[in-house]
Amino acid sequence: MNKIVFIGWGNVAQQLSFSFQSIGFEIVQVVTRHSSTPYPTVHEISQINRSAEVYFIAVSDDQLPEIVQKLPPLDGLILHCSGSMASNILSNQKRHGVLYPLQTFRKETKVDLIDVPFFLESNSSTDFDEMKKWVKTWGGKSYEVSPEQKQKIHLAAVWAMNFSNAMYVVSEKILKEVDIPFEILNPLLKQAQKNAFELGPKQAQTGPAIRNDEQLIQKQSQQMTEELEKMIYLAISKLIQENT
Repeated sequence: MNKIVFIGWGNVAQQLSFSFQSIGFEIVQVVTRHSSTPYPTVHEISQINRSAEVYFIAVSDDQLPEIVQKLPPLDGLILHCSGSMASNILSNQKRHGVLYPLQTFRKETKVDLIDVPFFLESNSSTDFDEMKKWVKTWGGKSYEVSPEQKQKIHLAAVWAMNFSNAMYVVSEKILKEVDIPFEILNPLLKQAQKNAFELGPKQAQTGPAIRNDEQLIQKQSQQMTEELEKMIYLAISKLIQENT
């Protein structure tokens, strides 16, 4: 049985632990400062188990350099899951790579990895082929990418997911001002997503900005109670007009 050590025990680590276990991995240790886990746990990198075949670093990007610097030389495959950092941050290790899932994870929700794209990097063709097998076995899709491609993928995901969700937060706040539940937008948002993938984002764009309805744009912007939100409304309206 393959042995794996997780360094970090946040959303990504906990979700991917299910996947690794489903293909025969044994979680022999978790290295984390703050969490309790159902596995043998240590709090310092110096206490890391050196007998594992795979070490999966699942920490935030700002923590990754510090973790890498503290890692002793290891014989196993060292992986991180950052979308914005290349595998060469691990170049002080003999075998290293990236296993980056393009998905959002929450601890309380087990995510079905069927068709989830995983973007892979490795300094070894043998290790790369092994990683592809893992992803295929648990139902995901794997792609070989360069560090530059992966950074663009991550940037695109921030725009498509994180920024759009920030817009949902503003929408919910506006609706609460008139005692209307956010759920009324569900059919609209589902259809908008369907249109975006069937027609393409540009062709699916609707609303006052693409119609150049300046009177309505100005009227709605004046309804915004926060100055920053008003600026964002006007900026996005301009973005829509320039991109379509």
